[in-house]
Amino acid sequence: MPANLEIREDGSAAAFMGRTPGWHGLGVVVEDQDLGIEEALLLARMRYEFSLTPTYTVVDGLALPLTGGKKAVLRRNIDDDTDIKAFGGALSDRYKVHTLLDMWSWIDEILGEGATVETLGNLEDGAKSFVTVRLKETALDFTDNDKVAMYLTVSTAHDGSASTVATVSPVRVVCGNTMTASLQHARKSGRKVSVRHNINLTEASEDAARTVLRIADERRAEVAEQYNTLKSISLGAFEVEALLAKLFPVPAPIMEKAYEDMTTGERRTFSLNMKARDTVEDLMQASPYRANGSDGWSLYQAAIEYADYFAPVKGKDSDARRAQRVLEGGVDKFKEKALTLITA
Repeated sequence: MPANLEIREDGSAAAFMGRTPGWHGLGVVVEDQDLGIEEALLLARMRYEFSLTPTYTVVDGLALPLTGGKKAVLRRNIDDDTDIKAFGGALSDRYKVHTLLDMWSWIDEILGEGATVETLGNLEDGAKSFVTVRLKETALDFTDNDKVAMYLTVSTAHDGSASTVATVSPVRVVCGNTMTASLQHARKSGRKVSVRHNINLTEASEDAARTVLRIADERRAEVAEQYNTLKSISLGAFEVEALLAKLFPVPAPIMEKAYEDMTTGERRTFSLNMKARDTVEDLMQASPYRANGSDGWSLYQAAIEYADYFAPVKGKDSDARRAQRVLEGGVDKFKEKALTLITA
């Protein structure tokens, strides 16, 4: 199941991607216009009806109700009679289903009417859903290239395994891995808003909406503060070289040898690290994706760009594996190390 998205029998994914395709290339993509929730759900074939249904077990052809009055969530696709699924099975009558339409109504309450869908989709064979909105105010907009967008993501589970959660982060959710990344941002900072399934989402308090907006303001402020701090660090060629040597260290015993005297393993270590240093230095001065300069911000962004797009990966389909590594946090420690070295 690529990217943990729900995949239908015809091979299509239950997902919508506005503006830009996801890294996996799945789902319906609309690049030339902004759409509301109704249009996005129609294009993605994700218009559903939900209800609670009793759970049964079949014995010798007889459907016998299970004891305890436990319920499951039944999902029917309005546009496809064959798309019927059930989730959970141990839910009580008090369980309230939070649909994508409910989640969108909550977003409208938080942001005001007029928001458009960035992404939405189903995960884990439909047991979970998410919808993402790109916030109008960016976290960073100092130059044409130095832009950092912020996204409000609301996610839920239909099987009773999770509450409905609103998070704000620079992560554009397009799959299960990016959903995890967005939630990790929230968990690390303690900034998220949760609504349990014992109340209707429309009954979520105004305090919850205000909290989401406060989180958005705080996240934007943090990114701007980091930018100002790094931008104030002026770096000459010698300082950049010294920082890159710490970021991509080659053991002293190897550096002391002539290349022809190195073992195969030592040559590989030497070559990979020296190439990494050169790549980051080139990106620092000539990347087309952000502002260039001889300062801490430019070096930090170059290091991030290297980690996300250029660092070696093993195996076939390197682009997909590299994306997977980034989304699962496989390069987070490297990025933290870069930030620590530059600001030290």
